[in-house]
Amino acid sequence: MYSRILMPTDGSPASQNALSYGLELARWLGSQVTFLYALPEISLVPTALGSVVVPFDLDRQAATEQVLSQAQKMAADAGIDASLEGVQGYPVPSILEAARSRDLILMSPRGAGGAERWPLGSVTQEVLQHSPVPVLLVRHPAPIPPRSLLLPTDTSEPSQRAVTHGLMLARRFGARVTFLSVLQNPSTLIPMPPAFVPRDIPPEQAEVLRQSYDHGLEALMKQAHAEGVEAHTQLLRRDDVSDTIVEAAQDHDWIVMGTHGRGWLGRLLLGSVAQKVALHAPVPVLVVPNRPQGRPA
Repeated sequence: MYSRILMPTDGSPASQNALSYGLELARWLGSQVTFLYALPEISLVPTALGSVVVPFDLDRQAATEQVLSQAQKMAADAGIDASLEGVQGYPVPSILEAARSRDLILMSPRGAGGAERWPLGSVTQEVLQHSPVPVLLVRHPAPIPPRSLLLPTDTSEPSQRAVTHGLMLARRFGARVTFLSVLQNPSTLIPMPPAFVPRDIPPEQAEVLRQSYDHGLEALMKQAHAEGVEAHTQLLRRDDVSDTIVEAAQDHDWIVMGTHGRGWLGRLLLGSVAQKVALHAPVPVLVVPNRPQGRPA
């Protein structure tokens, strides 16, 4: 598991903190590590008269070498022989291309801005939506190995891949899991003016939804027990899924969640939820790609 880890970096303090945690994780897992720094051949610098195109230059090349040198020193201090990749190109396609030969991306959900560094945080959403491998977003460190995993799920088929991945991690780490489902009001899911959306779920509909989640969570408990994993469940009624997950994460070491699920209008893209959770969660967030079949990466 995670034998080849890709760690994009922009040299910012947030990125360095993520690398430090990633190196500790890699050492525990015995993983190979590759650091990636992507530098566009041109950049747009805002001025009073508009944006000015600035071509690649030697100063920026030196900045690239400095960032990778710092990462290499961190790896050496951790006793890990890491490889370095400094590429000319925009971050998202560079990360996604490099990820094709790795099984985990580990990065910070935030990064540096400015003309001399690419803003790591600004590419997080696209990486989450298109990555072919799981992405571990590290804002705050946590114990290694993690002993408690929070698995948000809507109990639907698209979310099953993240659940299966979370249970596999739990077995590897010897961790317990908590399956968390959130019963939302329709006004938080339907893109219509509030006047046309009921503020509360009708009691009979709420009961049907609750029973559906109960049955789904019961099935997940059976799956966890069959795999020898200690498991618990939580079913909460809240308006905001992201805030609920962040709050529940206080008692766990990692969050493991998917990019897709089902909502009131069919499949619901959770990429924005995952990013919001990653930006505010007190623990690392592992986002597992689980796109519906036939959806392009």
